[in-house]
Amino acid sequence: MAKERFYSLRLHSAQITLGAASMTFEVPAGGCWVWPDAAPDGWIRLSLLSGRSGSGKTTLLRALYTRIRYGRDTTDGLLDFGPDLKAEDASVAYIPQLSPEVSHWKVSELVSRENSFLHGVFGKEVLRRRLGELSGGQQRKVYLCSALELLASARATSRFLLLDETLDGLGADEAVRTIQHLRQVWQAQGQAPLHVVLVTHLNRNEVTSGVNVAMHVHLEVLDAESLNAIRVTVDNRG
Repeated sequence: MAKERFYSLRLHSAQITLGAASMTFEVPAGGCWVWPDAAPDGWIRLSLLSGRSGSGKTTLLRALYTRIRYGRDTTDGLLDFGPDLKAEDASVAYIPQLSPEVSHWKVSELVSRENSFLHGVFGKEVLRRRLGELSGGQQRKVYLCSALELLASARATSRFLLLDETLDGLGADEAVRTIQHLRQVWQAQGQAPLHVVLVTHLNRNEVTSGVNVAMHVHLEVLDAESLNAIRVTVDNRG
């Protein structure tokens, strides 16, 4: 595998078109560096994306996924990678808020029996169960284990995990335990650092207990008089 490259992501003021609507992101002078070149933790670069409902968190996350996965910028210059990130150099997994309609699937269709991330979260007997037999929180953990297995096997120089409120339904304590378990397994496998963007409404100090945060980006609605033209500001909270 090629040596992992270190990327920074800078946000610039720009507008995203959403069909007949639009969302304008206003970034203060100087931009917002989401991933510094020097990771504060050897295993993960964790960035938090917070803000109230309707402030553009999911919109920004989807745009980031499209940029990494397909190499296309749908944001008119909002996202700026340094150095330039090519789709063939990266592997990305995105877990949206709404789970796919696969409740009839067995867990074994999403994760392998050898999935290292699954052990410690579930016992092997979960592989025989269907997703619809699990609670919402358990389903989220299965999707997370599946995404991490995919990224761990990727032949890419950089790996990204985008989570849209994936941990919120677990509660702060369980979210912390899940993050710490996945951190230990990822590190034990000798994996290259993983870029993670976590959209969450959970308290930062609770959900990141024992985990260094590379950056905290907060979105605040400036103008929402019309649902067709929302302005938000990007606040880099460090």
